[in-house]
Amino acid sequence: MRRDSRLRALAGSLFCVWAFAGCPQGASAPQAPRYSVRMLAVGDDPKGVIAAVASGTGFDVRIARGLVERAPMPIRSGISDAEAQALAAALREAGAEVAVVEIPQ
Repeated sequence: MRRDSRLRALAGSLFCVWAFAGCPQGASAPQAPRYSVRMLAVGDDPKGVIAAVASGTGFDVRIARGLVERAPMPIRSGISDAEAQALAAALREAGAEVAVVEIPQ
């Protein structure tokens, strides 16, 4: 009997430590801001913009063309600031009008 009560006490204390330290309901660490790249207009060179979208997103050229034809729309979402700025620079270089927007948390 005595051994069982010790095991229960130990299990209860381990659960409390787990709940405080690693449980998802506990306080979470602050997350880095995420960004979205939105293409506003295609510009004069749609083929160059399609190629930039395909290389910047990893999509097939056919999917990239569909995104470019539906502008204005988000091209990529939930990425870091560095990734968003790099993609936006590539799209601007190809002739597209682009906006980088921070996603509210």
